[in-house]
Amino acid sequence: MHIPRRLCQGLTGALIVLLGGGCGAPPPPVKAPPAALANSDDQVRQAIAAATDAATRAPDDAAARMQLALLLDANGFESAARDAWVNTRLLAPADARPDYFMALQAADDDRLSEAIASMARARVLNPTYAPAHWHAGFWLLDLGQPQAAKARFLRATELDAAAAGAWIGLARAEMELDQHNAAIAQLQRLVTRSGHPYTRYLLAQALRRAGRGDEAAGLRVGTDASVPRFGDPWNEAMLDATRGHDAEIDRIDRYLEDGRINDAQRTAQSGLQIWPDDIHLLNRLGEVHHRRNDAAAWVRTLQRAVRIDPASFQSHLNLSMARRAAGDHARALQSAIAAVALRGDLPDGHLQVARMHLLGRRPEEAINALDAAFALGVTDPVERLQYAGTLVSVRRFDEAIVQARDLTKLNPRSVGAWHVLSSAHRGAGQLRLAFEAALAGSQANDNNQQLAALAADIQAQARQAAQMDP
Repeated sequence: MHIPRRLCQGLTGALIVLLGGGCGAPPPPVKAPPAALANSDDQVRQAIAAATDAATRAPDDAAARMQLALLLDANGFESAARDAWVNTRLLAPADARPDYFMALQAADDDRLSEAIASMARARVLNPTYAPAHWHAGFWLLDLGQPQAAKARFLRATELDAAAAGAWIGLARAEMELDQHNAAIAQLQRLVTRSGHPYTRYLLAQALRRAGRGDEAAGLRVGTDASVPRFGDPWNEAMLDATRGHDAEIDRIDRYLEDGRINDAQRTAQSGLQIWPDDIHLLNRLGEVHHRRNDAAAWVRTLQRAVRIDPASFQSHLNLSMARRAAGDHARALQSAIAAVALRGDLPDGHLQVARMHLLGRRPEEAINALDAAFALGVTDPVERLQYAGTLVSVRRFDEAIVQARDLTKLNPRSVGAWHVLSSAHRGAGQLRLAFEAALAGSQANDNNQQLAALAADIQAQARQAAQMDP
């Protein structure tokens, strides 16, 4: 009988023999921190030194060894981390996490076959953890094995019906298997559910592969080929183990993305204790105040950031937004103009200038800022709708028609896009097209009464015009 090491302490040799077992091999030794640690951030050095000390004092403690492995891995010491994961697996042979993290590490190094084998061992130990399935699915896709990948993604959806990574992966596998209709159906559901730019990007790809290029063209706005972060609780522990300034910023952004406002505030305020004049932390803290609808605190925080670094484009832009929220529109415009003066090559500043002019009912000034923003490549549908509406107000109807028509293709249920398209045609004297746009928009939106009334009004105008013709 094997006697766990923690129970061996204090037992006499005779008692061990009586129990019919032995204490087995001693725990694996804890290695000294890697030499490169000396060149790391203070926060990294302190955390790894403390974890090394804890694991050394309790060499049988698998949790202590796990924390050391996480810190080494998360902060870029891959070789030392791998040794620590191997030792953790020796101490906790039934825990799937060491194999799981070694799989992720191998994948990061592009050793995909090794990653797949390691993740398979993790699934043997914990067959119900969905990310262990869909991670492997993506690696199988990269190795050109879509059928095997599909099986992994399907199993992940069975284990966790809300696993975005599993559904995205399943659609990608179906695309590779030329099962385009199935992929399109999956992605249309995801777009309806979340509207995420990456999902829209994949849907456009699937439509093109299925020969439905016209439908894909309607999705060209609001897409992004960047793969998002999928929910994975185990990997959150890895992200939480990062240390240092950049890691704190990333952590706050992750908390904000996940709606963990209290955690974001705590982390930002803790970071400011270490880096009190850091404008990146101040901007994140300002966003916390924004999420809490505390405009006064938002303004104060951003004013501090601007005082520390008057050349910070982002601080001026965020201060403009904060001042707008506080009702101080005049100074919000000043801050937006200051942002544009610092970085005229970025569209966000021009958009904010336009917003403030629109609030002040100055469409001619607003359209100049919007022209500059869209010349820099703005694609956001909400911003495009505002642009189209402003083009109508300054009587640039042909340009408004192009923008609004694209928006109705992008989202046929956008009442605003149909309204602007109809108004632009009407302003250009194209009453038949204006009527057709209002009617089509009403029908696409469950007989929307606002658009139906607009169609009736245009129809009445057309009849009156016809009666007045000589």
